[in-house]
Amino acid sequence: MLSNQLLFFFSALGVFHGLLLWAYLLVASEKKKPTDYLLLTVLLLFCLRVGVSCVYFFEPRLAPHWIQLGLSANFLIGPALWLYVLGLLPERRGGLPPTAWAHLGVALLIVILLAIFYPFAAHFSSWDFHLRYLIHTHLTIYLLATAYLLWPSFWQRWRSETPWQPWQWRAVLVFLPSVAICACFVLSLYTSYILGPVLTSLIFYLLALGGFWGREHWRSLLQPGVKYAASPMPAEEARVLLSQLHRLMEEEKLYRDGELQLENLARQMKLSNNRLSQLVNESAGKNFSSFVNGYRIEAAKRLLRSKAALTVEAVAYEVGFSSKSAFYATFKKMTGQTPSAFRKSSQNTFEDS
Repeated sequence: MLSNQLLFFFSALGVFHGLLLWAYLLVASEKKKPTDYLLLTVLLLFCLRVGVSCVYFFEPRLAPHWIQLGLSANFLIGPALWLYVLGLLPERRGGLPPTAWAHLGVALLIVILLAIFYPFAAHFSSWDFHLRYLIHTHLTIYLLATAYLLWPSFWQRWRSETPWQPWQWRAVLVFLPSVAICACFVLSLYTSYILGPVLTSLIFYLLALGGFWGREHWRSLLQPGVKYAASPMPAEEARVLLSQLHRLMEEEKLYRDGELQLENLARQMKLSNNRLSQLVNESAGKNFSSFVNGYRIEAAKRLLRSKAALTVEAVAYEVGFSSKSAFYATFKKMTGQTPSAFRKSSQNTFEDS
């Protein structure tokens, strides 16, 4: 009895951590994009899938509609994951087309129709021996389609030894655990069914730990040091490129793009990622993130000094920050003041003059 209780505890622990991570991601960012909601959807679907499987192992008399819910979640995981990764690709930053969203919409419609006209309780045999395998096949197809989306970018990265881009580490931290969880359930078919939830618990626990640990730590693990050329960049070349870079920032205000990445800017300047990173490090004395944030903070200071009726949060989004918390932390680090304190002191100085 005690062994079963401990086994249930460890198998359910991962679901609990998955739900904690889901709640953390839900409130972590004030301004969410469609991909953020897709990530939340994928995580919640996995929690449902694993949670129902865990309870069903210890309580086979579980109500049929719960079993159908778990299988339906498994059916939706594939298109939701594929859509999430598709939305991360640089060429899809402008938004996903309706045809892409249709994949998830059609899958959801099928789930609803099955629940209404072909419920698990009334068609147990078909669900257990036919639909179950169709659902796993459907998921496998979408996992392969997602891998197909990621392969060209990752192959190019491995060949050129360029640093990890933000969208790449997001993709790998979602896709690889998804494949591992699905593999755990396949493995459990040939061993013990509870092995799937137990191994999944371990994966969820590590993901939750990583989520609370912080994405910068994950990025530092995934992103190797940039390998620059043995010799520094020639002074004249650096001067010309740095002038071009400052023009893009000051005149075109590229820093206002919250999704601005080294990869995209390097492509626009017709440079390799390593070359642009070397330029910023050697000529500006900063890493790329600090370089861009420098422009953002200067722009924020101008807005905060003005009489414009913009809230501090609105200023943060206006200059390119994706969250108010990131703006506050960066502003305090670079100026020694909070944005609110800076605005107040600037207004007092203006009135005194």
